Amino acid sequence: GRGLAIYSPVSVIGFAALFLSKRFDRWTKSLTAFLFLFFLVIHAKWSYWYGGWCWGPRLLLPVLPFAGLGLVHLFERADHRRIWGALLFGFGGLINLLAVFVPFSVFYQTAMVHGFKEEWLLWRRRYCPLLNHHELFASTQIEDYDFVWLGVSQWGWPVLLIGLFGLVLAIVGIRRVRRMVWLAETSNTGEKT
Repeated sequence: GRGLAIYSPVSVIGFAALFLSKRFDRWTKSLTAFLFLFFLVIHAKWSYWYGGWCWGPRLLLPVLPFAGLGLVHLFERADHRRIWGALLFGFGGLINLLAVFVPFSVFYQTAMVHGFKEEWLLWRRRYCPLLNHHELFASTQIEDYDFVWLGVSQWGWPVLLIGLFGLVLAIVGIRRVRRMVWLAETSNTGEKT
């Protein structure tokens, strides 16, 4: 119930695309494999190799950006890029919204009251935090969701607004870069003719 394929299937697709692609050289693939295995082996020796009470495989987080290399290549070649991008964004957003709405500790605290054993969280589907967060979210037992703007903190709104500003800035920046690339490509094709 704690695997990378469950919490970040997009990363698994990205790693597969990276290693199956002919675009990336042997050095890039070897470095990515080494870093992934390095983090895996280092944390496998630890008693809480799965990350403990957290949302997803947090100890593998430093190597996940390398999955983005494969995703970029995959999206360059894919038909209907916008549809695939929207689907992946929506699926990833859904998984992470469950973590935002329901504090991850609520599942563990609820399970411990009912005789939960920590190893069940790893090997039994019934105790997968992702599936249980869905049930906790849908139930009426939780009345105060953990959204920053619903909290009592005086910093809730400023933090939210800064985050939204950053998101808007990123979208505007991406659109500008795409437009610059498009203009450069159209001017290059105009020069050749």
